[in-house]
Amino acid sequence: MSFKDFFHKKDKHKHQLSTEEQQLYKRIQLAETKYQQLMMNIVKLQEEQEQLNAMIAKHKETNRLLLAEMDDYQGYIQNMKDFALFTEEKHIQQLDGYQFESYLAELLSMIGYNTFVTNASGDQGIDIIAEKSGVKFGIQCKLYHSSVGNKAIQECFTGIKIYECDYGIVCTNNYFTPSAKEAAEKTDIELWDHDYLMGLVAQKLDKKALGHSFEPTPSSTKSSGAVTKTDDLFDQVVTFTKSVQSISISMLTQKFPIQYNRAARFIDQMAHLGIIAEGAENEPRKVRH
Repeated sequence: MSFKDFFHKKDKHKHQLSTEEQQLYKRIQLAETKYQQLMMNIVKLQEEQEQLNAMIAKHKETNRLLLAEMDDYQGYIQNMKDFALFTEEKHIQQLDGYQFESYLAELLSMIGYNTFVTNASGDQGIDIIAEKSGVKFGIQCKLYHSSVGNKAIQECFTGIKIYECDYGIVCTNNYFTPSAKEAAEKTDIELWDHDYLMGLVAQKLDKKALGHSFEPTPSSTKSSGAVTKTDDLFDQVVTFTKSVQSISISMLTQKFPIQYNRAARFIDQMAHLGIIAEGAENEPRKVRH
């Protein structure tokens, strides 16, 4: 017989128990009551823990879905920006020299510069005068289908003296030859190449950043040699294109770490060089044999 059973049996005859036995019996009953309460509390805590875990799981799933939607939205916005930038680049390519001068003057005006386009003839090597915070820039514009040579730098260097400018800038939709870069270093002329120009355009398209986060300054506009990097990647694109025999913008964005506008530019460059056939913008182009 167990100790507990012994006291249950003796419960019918409490008057026969000694005082010490009665006190022991009461302590056991109290312990049993506390034990039962403890077990009930444990069960309750387990239920609450399960409910809390369910809520946490629900919140995690909600957060996951929200993050996924945010990523999709950001991707959509980025694609829209890329397409807008690509469209703007196409627009620039369709301009003539005079229109390009007006386009750049308007672009600089939008980011806080006072601009003036010089006369179409006899401009003395300077196409745009831009002023901001008391600093005067003389800018020569070159809308070229090939790299700009050192003649433009020499003309700009002469022009800023005539117009009494503080700094001289040559801006192009293309890139600069090594001799042009060397001449710019010697004459302290700033070079704005294709990539820098598209950076300005991107600022125009981004209304939130417009006039706040970007200010061209002499120290920030030195040529970074981006033409070499671009040429290196272009060679890889050509090699890949020839290996697959057919290419599209989406194929390039999947294969290389580039976005829509740059991929489209590579497609245009290869078509211009006769590497691939002409065709619709978003259609695959076959390699010419």
